Amino acid sequence: MPLGGRFADRAERLAALPGWSWDAVADQWEEGFRYLTAFVEREGHARVPDKHRENGFRLGQWVRVQRGVSKQGRLSPERAERLKALSGWSWDPRSDRWEEGFRQLTSYVKREGHARVPRDYREGEFRLGQWVMNQRRFKERGKLASERAARLEALSGWLW
Repeated sequence: MPLGGRFADRAERLAALPGWSWDAVADQWEEGFRYLTAFVEREGHARVPDKHRENGFRLGQWVRVQRGVSKQGRLSPERAERLKALSGWSWDPRSDRWEEGFRQLTSYVKREGHARVPRDYREGEFRLGQWVMNQRRFKERGKLASERAARLEALSGWLW
């Protein structure tokens, strides 16, 4: 039903305001996506640090919210596809980071014949020695998933 009289006038006046939007939520999502796209273009990946800001915009928080909304099944398929298309996008960066560590450790074991990685050892930029130490600490504290512990134990020379 078309707006008439004073309501049409009000709508026109609102629409004429600089920055006015009829869908502020959608506009905020687009703003976050623009910042994320700029981050990806500059950094080459979408692994935004949790507290990272772009021009005052809390990009790390925005990214975390998108993952949470997706996990709850409330992210539109169109938005999910747009995020997925970004270089380095991950729905579960912690799991991806663990898998990266395990890949690095597996390569080390194949090359060295054991899993006794020195504490300060790096594979390129990856701090493999620190990662291995963390896995042992997580196990000790009961915070390492049994599936992950079993995968580590299957490696030649792995010791807790």
